[in-house]
Amino acid sequence: MRCLQDALEFPFLGIPGLVRFIDVRTQWFDEGVTAALDDGITQVVIIAAGYDTRAYRLSRPGVKFYEIDLPHASKNKQELVRSLLPAAEVRPGRVFVAADLSKVKLADALAATSFDPTKTTLFTAEGLVYYLPPAAVQQLLTCISNSSAPGSRVMFDFLNLSTFSGNVWHPGFETLTISVWNKGERMYNGIDERPEAVQRLLSLFGFGNCCVAGARNMVKRYMPHVEYRSRPPTVSPFFSYVSAEKHPVSSMADAALAAAAPAGKKEVATSKAARKDSSELHSAFHKVTDDDAAALRDNSQLAGNQPAGKLASLVSGPLLSCQQPSVTWRLCAMCRLTSFAMVATS
Repeated sequence: MRCLQDALEFPFLGIPGLVRFIDVRTQWFDEGVTAALDDGITQVVIIAAGYDTRAYRLSRPGVKFYEIDLPHASKNKQELVRSLLPAAEVRPGRVFVAADLSKVKLADALAATSFDPTKTTLFTAEGLVYYLPPAAVQQLLTCISNSSAPGSRVMFDFLNLSTFSGNVWHPGFETLTISVWNKGERMYNGIDERPEAVQRLLSLFGFGNCCVAGARNMVKRYMPHVEYRSRPPTVSPFFSYVSAEKHPVSSMADAALAAAAPAGKKEVATSKAARKDSSELHSAFHKVTDDDAAALRDNSQLAGNQPAGKLASLVSGPLLSCQQPSVTWRLCAMCRLTSFAMVATS
């Protein structure tokens, strides 16, 4: 196992801190689910569930887990569950939801199940948001807001805007980008990781009480025996993690608006985000400007080897970027691969 970790995190071509990143991310989501259940939440919606096992590891009497994934992925998991956990088929607490959320709204997918939108619910999206275009992220958060009662919670991890835009360099990010591309995928967005920026973004969708954590926070909380390092990173520092709660005031406003709507349209739930002027929402989903990037590069405070946390605190600009990975990343990756080939053949 150690040899595999060393290979994956090899500083020259690998992704330093990758294995510990998976470890702390899993612990963070586990802790969030457990806390929600302890607080009386009885519905958990796992978006893009994949082979997530929380419905089995963290199940409790009276709690339902709704595992949403693409039809073929959901089918594969059901077959795997039947072959490995035959007794799990009779458990009432697990519901498979086969749906392509790019074609079907979240509320419509859940409407065909026993899901109750009037109950407080926890929604999780692990390893998903950065693979969606900004418009899809907006739609997902809007649907979650529409499908949740006051006090409901949402948890997801996201790619830091400072890393995605190229303003802050971390070893291994270009390798991660190439690996994702080689699998036919791409990372479409980065979110401004400053807590106030994350709060501002989620408030557009009726969420508040945001708790944002970065790599340093995760190491301190889940690996107190390990000293945090930025070079090479103890945990891959490209990502941050946020949990938030549905604001009751927003829900009340939604209900009032729905009640005032014409009879033929009352069934259409409209969230606070959906009522926002399109230009206001667009301001939260635009690219990093050349001026923003230049200002950050020219900032005299960036001189020297300062910790990544200080660099991230200097990042300014939009909340969410759909900017393509910079040419610098691509050139750096090409140089790494070329150098490795030269060393290997010499």
